[in-house]
Amino acid sequence: MEECPDCQVSISGKAIAYDREVIDIPLLSAVTTRHIVIKRKCWKCGKIWIPEVDLSDQVLGKSRLGHNLTSLTNFMTEWLRVPIEKVQEYLETVYKLEISTGALVELRHRVAHKGAGSHH
Repeated sequence: MEECPDCQVSISGKAIAYDREVIDIPLLSAVTTRHIVIKRKCWKCGKIWIPEVDLSDQVLGKSRLGHNLTSLTNFMTEWLRVPIEKVQEYLETVYKLEISTGALVELRHRVAHKGAGSHH
């Protein structure tokens, strides 16, 4: 404030009256990355070659759901005990993602299988 609302004269001072902190989380969109694998043909032998692509740093197995999405849905269903239908509603509302019940159930099985394998 530069002026007294009642007297309409300049006011001064630098003492802090209070401070206020606001904590929020960003609303993010889901990120879809399409990997296009190009096959090539050898002009000499005629064989078709398709490169091996390792996406293990992004997904578990053949799933199309990435590690972050896997972690979030697994946390919600296993730790928070949120029903899959509610997880789907959350993903739709917050990320505009439509993930089928089957895909989420399969994802849970993949995580459980991977976890079981890590103990041996």
